[in-house]
Amino acid sequence: MDRNSKIVLTNEYQEDLKKNKDVTQGDLDKQYIIEDGNKFRVPYRIVRMVTFRNVNREGEFRDQPHAARLQYRLMEKDSILKARVNFTKNTITIMYNPKTADNLKDKISLDEIIDFLKTQNVNVSKDAAEDKDFDYVKDFYSYAFNPPSIREHPPYGYTMEEWKKLKSTYQKKLAEGRAKSWDKFKEFQKNYETLHPEIKWDEEEQSKL
Repeated sequence: MDRNSKIVLTNEYQEDLKKNKDVTQGDLDKQYIIEDGNKFRVPYRIVRMVTFRNVNREGEFRDQPHAARLQYRLMEKDSILKARVNFTKNTITIMYNPKTADNLKDKISLDEIIDFLKTQNVNVSKDAAEDKDFDYVKDFYSYAFNPPSIREHPPYGYTMEEWKKLKSTYQKKLAEGRAKSWDKFKEFQKNYETLHPEIKWDEEEQSKL
């Protein structure tokens, strides 16, 4: 097989534009967010999260391997962002891009998800499903790309209140320590070049290469 035939010549965003030829500039502007004065493109805004509980353990959901295969088949769909099939708790949780979403990505309805599960011998009820909005930017994108503000915790032996009082002093000493370490390294580097002139970078000689 010619491996070159598999090379993708367009990026994902360009592929989205091809599939949405009638997209307007206003639609394109909605694909971006502003954070700290910087502009970022995000593929989704508000999507949906559905949870099916008390799933009947028949068909494809009868044991762990089958549940794992079902999760994989769900994730193969471009319109499904995330799927978790929990065999122990008898639940299926799916984050999906709904038909009403304001983005350029592939979309799917709740009915289509249920119909797909039926093809996998998993019968779920729409009435018993917990289907709600999910803020992709706030609850998924920002959490992934700004972890320090979310996962911050005090050092061992300190309470959060104690740490808040000590944090600024600690950060100041840490910055001073790094500055001293850098100055020490620069001094070592200078002395080393003096003792070993043969390794010194000669810009004039290098320009002739």
